[in-house]
Amino acid sequence: MRRAVALALGGLLAGCAIADAPAPPTSTNEFAPGQQPYGVDGGITEQQFAVLQGLGWPQSYDDMVSSFGYPAHRTETGDYYQLEGSNSWVVIEYSGPQATGYRTE
Repeated sequence: MRRAVALALGGLLAGCAIADAPAPPTSTNEFAPGQQPYGVDGGITEQQFAVLQGLGWPQSYDDMVSSFGYPAHRTETGDYYQLEGSNSWVVIEYSGPQATGYRTE
């Protein structure tokens, strides 16, 4: 009996329209080295970079996003912003939800 109920429920769940979910947005951004695109422009200006250099650490993720916008790319430990007018990346490093510093690549 339990097997019949499980099969019936499985059949109902299999019939759910997962295909109706919208497709994830695609990004036209180039990849940061070895990373995945986040789907936004994710640039940082020279003026914003100067502000970043003067910050005390740690900072919250919310503070970073409200100050610099969303990054171009993300990993588990860093947000990648392309430095305006260059091929350089500014990487804000994280430990959990706390920004702990930055580096350039």
